[in-house]
Amino acid sequence: MPGIAGIVTRERIEEGAQLLKAMLDSMMHEPFYVQASHIDQAHGWFGGSVAINRSFADCMPVFNETKDMTLFFAGECFNNHQMMTALRAKGHDFNLNDASHLVHMYEEKGPGFVKNLNGWFSGLILDNRNSRTVLFNDRYGMHRIYYHEGKSAFYFASEAKAILKVVPSLREADIRSVAEYLCFDCVLEERTYFRGINVLPGGALWVSNGGA
Repeated sequence: MPGIAGIVTRERIEEGAQLLKAMLDSMMHEPFYVQASHIDQAHGWFGGSVAINRSFADCMPVFNETKDMTLFFAGECFNNHQMMTALRAKGHDFNLNDASHLVHMYEEKGPGFVKNLNGWFSGLILDNRNSRTVLFNDRYGMHRIYYHEGKSAFYFASEAKAILKVVPSLREADIRSVAEYLCFDCVLEERTYFRGINVLPGGALWVSNGGA
C-alpha cells in the first residue's frame, strides 16, 4: 500500500540512500505507484514515500519556500479551507488540490499542526531550521507506521517488510506475539509478529530534536 519509509541516524551511513531505495522498492506493488525521496547526510536523514499517481499525496517531497522544511505524507486529509485561506494570506504558495499546504501548516504552527488534520494518514517532517524530525499518524492509527530502533539508526515504514528488507536480522517470529494471536486473534499492545519491530499507536506524534 502507499506509505512512507525512512531512516534516521546519528552515525554516518554511506549506504543510506541504497537502503532507503530498497525499502521504497519493496512497497511498489502496482505500476501506477510513484515514489519520492530526500537525502540529508549532514543530519542523518533518509526519507521517502510511495503514492498513487495523481493522488492527494502525489506531490512529495514538499518543501517550504526556504527549503529548510521537508514533508512526506501518505494517505488522505480533508482540506481545511479556512486554514488554507489563512496560509495564503501569509504569503505561502501551494496547490489547493494536494498535500502541499501541509508543510506550511507545520511551518506556522510547529508539530501541533497535526491537531488540525482530519483523515487517514501518516507523515514525516524533516526540519532543518530546528534540527528536528517529526513522525506522525492519524488519531486511530489506521495508517500504520512500523519501526525498529537499532543501535545506530531508527527505521520506520508503512509496511513491516520494508524494514525486514534492510535489517534481515529481524526476520524472526516473536513467540509471544504468535501466542497472543492464537489466543485473541490479534497481537496486543504495540508489538508485531516480528521480534524487534513495533507499531506506532494511533494519534502518535514523535518529535526528535538534534541532528546527526
